Amino acid sequence: MINIDDKEIIGTGGMSVVYKLNDALAVKVFRQGITHIDVLHEYDMAHRAYAFGMPTPQPHEIVTIGSQYAITYDLLQGDTLSQAITEHPDNLPAYAQEMSKLYKKLHSVNIDNTKQIPNAHKSIEDAIRRVAPIFGSDGADKLMTILHSIPQGHKLIHCDLHPRNIMIHHGKMMIIDMGEVGYGNPFIEMANVHALMTSGLVDVQHFMGFPDKYAKPLWSMVLGHYYNGLSSSEFSETVRNLDIASLIRCFTWLAVSDGLPQEVITRFQGHFKRCVTDRWEMIKEHSALLQTP
Repeated sequence: MINIDDKEIIGTGGMSVVYKLNDALAVKVFRQGITHIDVLHEYDMAHRAYAFGMPTPQPHEIVTIGSQYAITYDLLQGDTLSQAITEHPDNLPAYAQEMSKLYKKLHSVNIDNTKQIPNAHKSIEDAIRRVAPIFGSDGADKLMTILHSIPQGHKLIHCDLHPRNIMIHHGKMMIIDMGEVGYGNPFIEMANVHALMTSGLVDVQHFMGFPDKYAKPLWSMVLGHYYNGLSSSEFSETVRNLDIASLIRCFTWLAVSDGLPQEVITRFQGHFKRCVTDRWEMIKEHSALLQTP
């Protein structure tokens, strides 16, 4: 039995709290109500990602702490990228370059056996269905249209790889939080982070842990490095495609909870009308041409 009463908290998230157990191990304790199936899925994805060569801490075992489930991992020594951005904003260009390298390394892994990890497209389809009661069947159909305009792929993708899910361990960027890992088109990955960094619908400080003013400049540099082989016109078109594809993440994040306050639901219904419904003819015309370089 693991006792965390006197252990240092080294990380917090919406679904878990991470403690330092000793000089070698950390334990990620999931919040009350997170099921054994959910934890087993994250453990399995973390184990597979580590085996695929993803720069991520090795998971060891699932344990219980009181009535809560937890996973033990190798301890990472260092800060999240969000903390580093907050404390050392002058290093944004270097962080952007390393982030781009991290994305490219991850997206270079081809998944041949698609039974090993989930299909990211299918997972997003499920999320869209779950938000249909909020945005209506017509709204869900619109999000499905955008999703289905993105070609399928077979690359390893994290699906939530923003700065709070990146640790700097002995100067090297490492990936954490494997609950959404899947295979698919890397464009999905980039669109998901694009939503958080540029949409204006996300409280950057709250969700990612660093000042909002750094989000767009950092992400602009990341995209410049990631798509550095494109011409100026191709790059501009790619960013426009990301603007559209990112709408999926902007609204499917509401699927993570069944108990959202009505005020939040009402606010995002207004955002959906402004960002999707009122612009649908333009989006439909452009999304029919969505291609990824």
